[in-house]
Amino acid sequence: MTVKYLIVKPDFLPPFEISDEKANVIAIEKPSAFFSFAEELNGQADGDDGMIVLSSNGEILKLSSKMEIIKEFIPFEINSKRLVNKLYAYFERKAMNGEYYNEIEKLNSGIMELMKKLIESELLETEFGSISINALFKAVDFRLSEEQDSLEESVINYMLNVRELDGERIFVILNMLSYVEEERREALFETIADHRINALFLEPRSVKHSENVNQIIIDEDLCII
Repeated sequence: MTVKYLIVKPDFLPPFEISDEKANVIAIEKPSAFFSFAEELNGQADGDDGMIVLSSNGEILKLSSKMEIIKEFIPFEINSKRLVNKLYAYFERKAMNGEYYNEIEKLNSGIMELMKKLIESELLETEFGSISINALFKAVDFRLSEEQDSLEESVINYMLNVRELDGERIFVILNMLSYVEEERREALFETIADHRINALFLEPRSVKHSENVNQIIIDEDLCII
């Protein structure tokens, strides 16, 4: 079942539906208004108080628990510290269950034997402990793949990875379309709709009409189009 959200800011943004059936766009054409709204939204997503309200089925939701702001694209970082920690926790749970547990124990035992052999003929006083799964992941530089061909592909993969590792999110994508040619945007919007991602583009310019886009425009005079 599709979960739909409403976002509103009194006296500025009327109730706007965010759905995973389309790419959602809020276009604010007045630069100062765009900056002010983006700054407030970013602050509330970080836990600050503000006037922007997010709800679902009549229930008011904390933006910080539902939203993630994607705002840095040069470079675009897929392997954020928070997401890599989620990746480690996900695979640690997998490694400690079933068939993998015995393999981990054998690996740890092998490392212990190797360390004993390395130090047994040395005069240096040394000690060591067993290796954790997290330490093993760090040792092999375990991470999410960054082999994407475009910014759009990187952002899509990031959102899918977050959803898989950390649950549903509304991804607020800040001024990304400045880096995406017009002819490539439709493929981006279509991919978002196909994957049922809750993506909200916050842009200073409107986008071309499309069956894969749900858009509201606030023009230079702060009128709703």
